[in-house]
Amino acid sequence: MAPLIPAALQRIQHQLCASNCPYGDIFMVPNRGRSIEVPDFDDPGESRMVAQLKAATCDLCDAEGDRSAPKPQCVASCPHEAASRVTGPELLQLVTNRSGRAGESNLL
Repeated sequence: MAPLIPAALQRIQHQLCASNCPYGDIFMVPNRGRSIEVPDFDDPGESRMVAQLKAATCDLCDAEGDRSAPKPQCVASCPHEAASRVTGPELLQLVTNRSGRAGESNLL
């Protein structure tokens, strides 16, 4: 049996983006076909399976509803630059550039 607490903590941490979004545009939805085992706090020592959640966002419009904005409002308003929208090739380029630099973080 897999460790229960790390999965439960991971599930909680992933929901922080949704609860902290100032626009209410990020919400958690079940990731179909995926579930995780978590402690059953009503029955100590037991566990239960719950749907794994994933973050879903709005339709990428900005606050005025103009899709021609340089970036989505959720990305523009994130104070920690934790949200971003990139294409697959852009992500690959970011990872390639960052992984080749000694002494720098490999985080995006």
